[in-house]
Amino acid sequence: MSAPMRDLDIFPAVVIITASNAYPDIDPITVGINAQYAPAGSTAAPKARVIAANGFIIIGVDGADGPITYFKEEYIQLDKDDSKIYRFITKSNRIIVVQKDRACGCGSRLKNWFPGSSMSISEGS
Repeated sequence: MSAPMRDLDIFPAVVIITASNAYPDIDPITVGINAQYAPAGSTAAPKARVIAANGFIIIGVDGADGPITYFKEEYIQLDKDDSKIYRFITKSNRIIVVQKDRACGCGSRLKNWFPGSSMSISEGS
């Protein structure tokens, strides 16, 4: 199996994930990377690795026994603003906001993690 094409790979990243069906009721541009600008029901994934590949967004975080896939879903739209903040809209109408973290990510096992070796991210998975 060949390696998936990566459209985006950010580590370390700060991530906000809204509840499903947030879009179109919430304008993606209004969702900020800080929790204070996140709609009710949103979750944050601190010190994450975000990979967009083959139409999927995959968010990895450090788990007790190593990196784990925290979130994976097909996305239908990806936009980047002038501040290098990425906004995804997924098939379940979640808004996912991603920005490179200024922290170094030191000590994280996510630095060398790529889920393609342990899971399929092909269409329909």
